[in-house]
Amino acid sequence: MVMYILVLTALCVFQISELLTDVERLKQALNGLSQLAYAGNAAPNKRQMQHIDTLQAQIKSLQQQLAVSDAESQHREVVSIYRTHLLSAAQGHMDEDVQAALLQIIRMRQEFVC
Repeated sequence: MVMYILVLTALCVFQISELLTDVERLKQALNGLSQLAYAGNAAPNKRQMQHIDTLQAQIKSLQQQLAVSDAESQHREVVSIYRTHLLSAAQGHMDEDVQAALLQIIRMRQEFVC
């Protein structure tokens, strides 16, 4: 189970790194194209503007993918920690912090129900 979680975490980190690399590469291409288009105060032609728009759309898409990937990675990490604590509790071992948090949740539920 722990090995599976480690493999998933490593895979997520690799995917996030790839997305960050793609975003950076597209930003550099966009900056280079923008500088080329505006060099000498010449107005960019229609083809260059379409290329700029395409690059901007790709950057936005990759940033959204990165945000989703990051959120999924954080969610997996939280679930993994929860499972570890739950397994420890089932085996009769519980962190003091976890026990205090669970008691607080129980108290809050009792106050809410009553």
